[in-house]
Amino acid sequence: MNSSPGRVLAIDYGTKRLGLAITDPDRTIVFPREVVQNQGENFLLDFFEKYCVENRVTLVLVGVPYHEDRRENPMTLVTRNFIQKLSERFALRSLQIAVEPRDESFTSGESRMILDELGMTPGEQKEHKDVLSAVIILRGYLDSL
Repeated sequence: MNSSPGRVLAIDYGTKRLGLAITDPDRTIVFPREVVQNQGENFLLDFFEKYCVENRVTLVLVGVPYHEDRRENPMTLVTRNFIQKLSERFALRSLQIAVEPRDESFTSGESRMILDELGMTPGEQKEHKDVLSAVIILRGYLDSL
């Protein structure tokens, strides 16, 4: 069991959708959550402020994409900007919630492979891949502790 109290939330950030996964308070079990439609920065900041307070989240991990050779890409910069804005929002509200980047370079491919193995069609995969990517990000974090 991790000595840090509170849940960890993982976000698979996208310009259209964000997949969410969260731990139990002891940080041992990962639960897939919903997909949130990206309705703009203000919507997302309000949503995550409320979500994190209601769920007693103390750490938010945001998946950051890179090219295979570890170079940044345009989405890397968009995601880093979101991380900064979310951190600033939590600080402005005096919330003790850390926001950290987490490499998500291979989560989309891994989630696609899992969903393929489950026999899901591309249309069905679209509904599940963002949440599954968030689960993979969060499971990787917990496994690294």
